[in-house]
Amino acid sequence: MTLDEIRAFVSGARWIFAKTMAKTPHWYTLRDQNPGATFVAFALFIREHGYRARFGKSWYMKFDIDGWTYWTMGEAMDKDSKPWTILINRSRADPFHTALGGGIYLSDNGLQSHGELVAPPLDRFEAPD
Repeated sequence: MTLDEIRAFVSGARWIFAKTMAKTPHWYTLRDQNPGATFVAFALFIREHGYRARFGKSWYMKFDIDGWTYWTMGEAMDKDSKPWTILINRSRADPFHTALGGGIYLSDNGLQSHGELVAPPLDRFEAPD
């Protein structure tokens, strides 16, 4: 999937505000409202090319483009011959995250860039003499 195909998908999808989590504003689009293979292709792209980020106690694969962060819930795409991943979420990209290059974020393992360690957590730094 190309970035142009991703942009076409996200601009054409219907995004629904997640009212049940209004304190963590985000939107979602449903698989059954996006016919064809593009929904699945984008969900797989997020998982294969995104970065690992934590929300609460859970870890997700996320992908940022054009000021938005996209992620799925991490379920299998299909299970027992039925669609299992049924939605893709999106929220405004974190300005701190974006300012650091759009793919750098703070995790329990330290400062990371698309899953690669950039700097260890602060408690692993040695105090200067």
